[in-house]
Amino acid sequence: MFGGGEKRSLIKRSLIGNYLIETRFNGDVWELEGVEPCFWRVLLTSPPNPYRGDLLGVLASDINSIVARDAETIREALKQEPPIKHELSFTRREDAIAHHHLLLKELRRCERLNRKGPEKAQVLLAELGDWCGEERGRQSEVARAIGSTPQAVNDWLNGRKKMTGEQALRVSEFMKQRRRGRS
Repeated sequence: MFGGGEKRSLIKRSLIGNYLIETRFNGDVWELEGVEPCFWRVLLTSPPNPYRGDLLGVLASDINSIVARDAETIREALKQEPPIKHELSFTRREDAIAHHHLLLKELRRCERLNRKGPEKAQVLLAELGDWCGEERGRQSEVARAIGSTPQAVNDWLNGRKKMTGEQALRVSEFMKQRRRGRS
C-alpha cells in the first residue's frame, strides 16, 4: 500500500534495546553543500518505529519524525531522552554500512554501561573496550596477557559472554599496568 520502495531499499536493520538503526538506499539523490551526491542513508531512532506498511504505521512514523530531536553525533543522540533521531547520508554503500556498525558498537557500549549489575565490572569493560578500540590488535594483546583467547575478549566487549571472576581480576590488573605505563 504505502512505501513499497521503502521495504525494498532496506539493506540492514538492527534493533538494540530501545533503538532502531536502519541503513537503506535512498531513491532520491541528496547533495550536501555542493559535494558529491549521497545515495545511502543511515537512521538511528528511538523509540524504534519500524515501518508497518499500513496507514497507521506511516502516520506514527511521521509523527515521531516530527517531534524527534535531531542529534548531530552518536554520543549526543544517546544522551538525549526519546524520541530522538540521528541521520547521516553517504555517497558509498561501504561508508553507510561502516557507520551502521559504528552505531551498533556505540549502542552496545552505552547499553553495557547502563545495565543493572555490578558497577565495577561495567566500568572495567567500558575502559577495556575504549583501550582496545584505540589500536588494532589490542584484543589479542589482552588475551595473551590474561591467558584467554581473542574471541573471548571480543565476546566480553560485545556483551555476548561474561567474564569469570578470575578473568575480571586479571583484566583489572592488566588495565592497572597500562594506566601506570601512560603516566
